[in-house]
Amino acid sequence: MVILILANVLQPAAEAAGLGRVTWHQFRHIHSSLLNDLKVPVKISQEHLGHAGISRTLNINTHVVDASHRKAIETLERALFPTVPKSAESTDSGESDS
Repeated sequence: MVILILANVLQPAAEAAGLGRVTWHQFRHIHSSLLNDLKVPVKISQEHLGHAGISRTLNINTHVVDASHRKAIETLERALFPTVPKSAESTDSGESDS
């Protein structure tokens, strides 16, 4: 039954989402990473995955989603340089002034 779910449900869904073929092992990493990106408390992720401790969930199964890296950098930029426009914004404003 478990193999049928993987072959008939999860793998087609993963391929349709552009992830390619996935294994149960990869699916656990994806599950943990997406829960982390959705800001689900780590204790819940730990229980979903059946880990004895949170450190395994965070250090082994959870990976940062690329879009989260970009969002973190943009948040930091806004905090450190709130009045500095982004290069695309400064180009657009320069063209409209001419």
